[in-house]
Amino acid sequence: MWPVIVTNSINQRTLTSGLKVLQSSMYNQYAKLAVATVISASPVFLLYLVAQKYFLKGISLSSVKKS
Repeated sequence: MWPVIVTNSINQRTLTSGLKVLQSSMYNQYAKLAVATVISASPVFLLYLVAQKYFLKGISLSSVKKS
């Protein structure tokens, strides 16, 4: 709710609030909403694919308990 209160125009909204606006304007158009969701999530997924070994190394280092 905070990004909706702070921003004045739709062009300045965050991705999640923009998807909510899109959802309210495209009622019952599930295919377009699904495409918008996949496109919005793809940069995070691509970042994970590029840096996957660092994520896994960090997870394995944090799971090792030192006495």
